[in-house]
Amino acid sequence: MWKTLNYEVIGKSHIKAKKVCQDKTFSYNQNGVIVSALADGAGSYEFSDVGAIIACKSICKYIAENFDELINISNANEVITKIVNHVVDDIENKASEMNCDKEKLSSTLLCVAIKNDDVMVFHVGDGLIAGLKNGELKTLTMPDNGEFANATYFITSPRAFEKARLLKGKTTGFQGFALMSDGSSASLYNKKLQKPAFAIAKLIIGLQYTFSTAYLDTVKYLMDYEIHERTTDDCSIALIASNYIDEATFNQLSKKEKCKLFDIKLNSKDSSLQERFNILKYTSTTKELLDIAKFINLSKRKTLYRLKSLAKLGMIERNKDEFTSSII
Repeated sequence: MWKTLNYEVIGKSHIKAKKVCQDKTFSYNQNGVIVSALADGAGSYEFSDVGAIIACKSICKYIAENFDELINISNANEVITKIVNHVVDDIENKASEMNCDKEKLSSTLLCVAIKNDDVMVFHVGDGLIAGLKNGELKTLTMPDNGEFANATYFITSPRAFEKARLLKGKTTGFQGFALMSDGSSASLYNKKLQKPAFAIAKLIIGLQYTFSTAYLDTVKYLMDYEIHERTTDDCSIALIASNYIDEATFNQLSKKEKCKLFDIKLNSKDSSLQERFNILKYTSTTKELLDIAKFINLSKRKTLYRLKSLAKLGMIERNKDEFTSSII
């Protein structure tokens, strides 16, 4: 199981010029496929923000519908051709509606898609895709700026087929992935060490172990008041984090982290935290309410309250009086 979180913030230069944010993100969950995309609209084109969101939605939906076929094609260029053709077709259709050239809807395009233990990465243009594997940050794709630092390639470019990068692999060991526009990667990539900044690992781990919408506030604060202040460009990020927690990992968490995990008060009893984890462990195979109540030695009413709170956090799936953990 995987979960996603996206955020975009307009750059100071665009605020000054009274332009819209040209960075766009989109996540999609369909057919057992979790897919996230990020696009940075070309600053010199007036409708690039429209092209960016079209590109994000197009690639996410196309890969979700065709993941099995694409992952099993051994020729990377064939996969790239299929993806680029589909996305460009959607952009051309939008350009036709708007009565403009497709180039006016130009953007970069980054994407990560996961199904079961397979992962696929696609990237055209600048920006950066990183992964956190067994606690170690890895750069999966680097920015492609062509011959000049302030230039790049777009999904609508004739050279998109040639410049697109495609990676396939297994999710084994991966805790999560981060897609960044060039505005964000300017702060979140250490050029001297040639690796993503540690803040990326903290963001992925934070999402992995926080099952509350409150975590969006953490990401917003980082982007609005730290990353955004170091550049005049738009900044965006798309995170994908594993929804799996094993007992060894849980035991290594601090009490504060466990409280954040279950979205309960910091003064909660240790036994209450352990009880919630025990419920998740016990329901790794489907259990009925009465069985769970007996297991944790609580009344049905109190047990149902615990289960509802876990279900609200996305940790438990409910089917009438049957409950199944979705993260263990």
